[in-house]
Amino acid sequence: MKNKNTIKNKNLLVKLKKYKSSVFILILSLAVIIFGYLYFSEKINTEVSNEEAEEIINEVKKIVVLPEDEVPVVATITDIENLKAVNPSFYKNAQNNDRLLILSDRIIIYNPKEKKIVNFALLSE
Repeated sequence: MKNKNTIKNKNLLVKLKKYKSSVFILILSLAVIIFGYLYFSEKINTEVSNEEAEEIINEVKKIVVLPEDEVPVVATITDIENLKAVNPSFYKNAQNNDRLLILSDRIIIYNPKEKKIVNFALLSE
């Protein structure tokens, strides 16, 4: 009886060792994803009310043509220095509290105080 239990335990240990690296990679991947989300969610605040988002979209539509079949995601820049560190040329003239309008084919930085488009970038397909 003791031999059967020992053999089962050894087989279990072999299986655990076999999957150990896969489990480690999975846990590491999840940690990186969670860290990245928490890090970047502080830099761009996506919590813009529906009314404010609609107002921003209407203001931008007075300056540039936006697609009628797509509603942009509107976000507020809350940590411009870190964004400039990541992409200095795109965020060069942006400031905290500017709005990002994110569409499927472009990103627009809009300054609601000055009612100006600060910058835009076309996204490659």
